[in-house]
Amino acid sequence: QPIASVFFCQGLRLTRDPYRRFSDHTMWINVGYQQFHLVTSATPQHVTGEVGLIVPDLKALEESLGTVGDKLAETQFTWSKGKGDTYFGKDQAFLEVTGPWGTHFKIYDKSVIAFRGNLGIAYLEVYCSQGTASHISTYFKKHLGADCIDNPGLVAVSVGPNQKLIFKESDKCEAYTKLNDWHACVYVAQFETYYNICNKANVLCHDHIFRDSCKTYEEAYKYQQFRIRDFVNEKGDIVFRLQLEVRSMYHGSFMRPLVNRFGNVGIFCNQ
Repeated sequence: QPIASVFFCQGLRLTRDPYRRFSDHTMWINVGYQQFHLVTSATPQHVTGEVGLIVPDLKALEESLGTVGDKLAETQFTWSKGKGDTYFGKDQAFLEVTGPWGTHFKIYDKSVIAFRGNLGIAYLEVYCSQGTASHISTYFKKHLGADCIDNPGLVAVSVGPNQKLIFKESDKCEAYTKLNDWHACVYVAQFETYYNICNKANVLCHDHIFRDSCKTYEEAYKYQQFRIRDFVNEKGDIVFRLQLEVRSMYHGSFMRPLVNRFGNVGIFCNQ
């Protein structure tokens, strides 16, 4: 946790959630309306792809990243300024940051896109195997009713206002079978409908380390969430594996006010 605190709170200027319990096992780091859930583990996990962040002041972030290099010297931490074609347009300025355990972040100023609160996770990009993006798109449309933007070798799944879960075909794709408990969380309307669709398709995930269960709808309703992991094609073959925690809009964390402090920008609480 000391390394995570230096990177996320001092380097990235994000805020540890003051309303969650403090322990040596789990940290909740607020990023606008979103969070990173960081669990202490003997085997560090990383995203094979990149996390796209929007921040209110890119220059201020440069300054804070410049203060943590010595403290993170024995990790994979690096950062640099970049400019080029991005998901938000051509010739965009950004910061490229590699976290202590190898996750790559691309960080943009609030001016590149209208983003509520001017701080948050704009996209999560993960690499998938060649020839699988179209199958992943079909999977999300069929099982979660998602809106998808399809391009050759890439699908962007809409998961919120100006937020995307992006699957990009790449030879860098890793076997996510070894990361069964690395997960992302999304919220859905029509919770019961999509639970029944996923249950009928036999894609619900039950073998995970968390206490929630969804073997019946009654269990899923109790926790206001269910989990899926195996992304299958039309033949039922697994084309990608990533655990998704699918929550109801009645879940206690949906639109919960989150406190965010970002250096000299001040304190704002998204409501």
